[in-house]
Amino acid sequence: MRRGDVSSRMRPLRRRRLARRTALLRAVTALELATILLIILILTSLSAIGYRRYLDTSVVAVESQKIRKAFATARSWGISQNDYYRVVFSFDDRSYWIDQTDAAGNTVRPKVVTPEPIHQDVAIEELRIGSTSYSSGVRNVRFFPDGRSDEAAVYLVREALLRPPNTPAPTDYYTIRLYGPTARANIFENQRR
Repeated sequence: MRRGDVSSRMRPLRRRRLARRTALLRAVTALELATILLIILILTSLSAIGYRRYLDTSVVAVESQKIRKAFATARSWGISQNDYYRVVFSFDDRSYWIDQTDAAGNTVRPKVVTPEPIHQDVAIEELRIGSTSYSSGVRNVRFFPDGRSDEAAVYLVREALLRPPNTPAPTDYYTIRLYGPTARANIFENQRR
């Protein structure tokens, strides 16, 4: 028998084996591709949920930082200019600003800074000045030339989470606490102080 004859008979057999192996590899590749796509889809959905949650809580955190900065500004102006200031919260307009006042609390220069709007997704659930709580109207937190202020607390919550009293979602709740003797403010996440 000639050598060419044997190889020509084996070629169809090799072709069939190669065809089976190629089909098997294609099936495995499609299965692997589907698995990878499923994993990517799951990871994307989880990251989207986490990112949305981060954005929701960061909005409240940013608002609490801005209110704390307004307190610090009113305090420093009161001390440096030896004058009286107040941070005014308007629940109706959803904004706050700083006024210069006299010792009796009358406005000398209104809106020393441009009124700062509160983000649409954030609400001031309550403003406590001394032992009195407010949730409507226009309220003032006073700052004195000697570095003191009214004792106050501002409770911020994400608007979508407003519920009956004492039931806020813990991860979307911030308290800005202003200590009267020093007029220093602290922010407490997930705590009501």
